Amino acid sequence: MFKKIALKKQIKKDKNLIDKIEIRRLRSLCAIVRSMMNHTEPDEDDMAFFKMYCDRIDDIREDIHDCMAKIENTN
Repeated sequence: MFKKIALKKQIKKDKNLIDKIEIRRLRSLCAIVRSMMNHTEPDEDDMAFFKMYCDRIDDIREDIHDCMAKIENTN
C-alpha cells in the first residue's frame, strides 16, 4: 500500500519536472524556428539544448511508465 503511494508521488513529481523541462525546450525550439524563418543556420547551442531536453523528457517518461507498471503489478 505504501509502495503504491510512493510510486504515485514519484509519478506526480516526474510529470511536474516534464512540464518545467518542456518550457525550456520550447525556448530552444523558438530560437531554432526563428533562425529558419530568417534563412540562417540555427545556433548549435540551441540545437544541443533542444536535443538534451528531448532526451531528458523521454527518459522521465520511461520512468513514469515503469512506475505505472509497478503500480499495476502490486495489485
